[in-house]
Amino acid sequence: MVAAYAIDYDGVHLTRGEMVLMPTALSGLDESLYPNPWEVDFDRKAAGHITFGGGVHRCAGALFARLELVTTLEEWLKRIPEFSLRSDQKPVYSTGMVANIANVSLAWPVKK
Repeated sequence: MVAAYAIDYDGVHLTRGEMVLMPTALSGLDESLYPNPWEVDFDRKAAGHITFGGGVHRCAGALFARLELVTTLEEWLKRIPEFSLRSDQKPVYSTGMVANIANVSLAWPVKK
């Protein structure tokens, strides 16, 4: 993306035509569009996002990735229906053109 016009925003000056990069992970966090965007809500109406890009730049593997995710969650929840984030460890994130979560430590009860 490029700035459509010159603007000063939050102490930063952008000139017309200057390159602007917005991490895709931020696209679904607008609270005016998505109430409580940081909460997991499986009943939430479909939200517009750009996780897999869009238009001619849409990820060729998007449908397969979604299928993998659904299958993984279905199988996980069959075997481990109760789990939580470990309280002693925080998720590890990395950012850039593509944001990701590198590590999420989970805990669940083990039957003996």
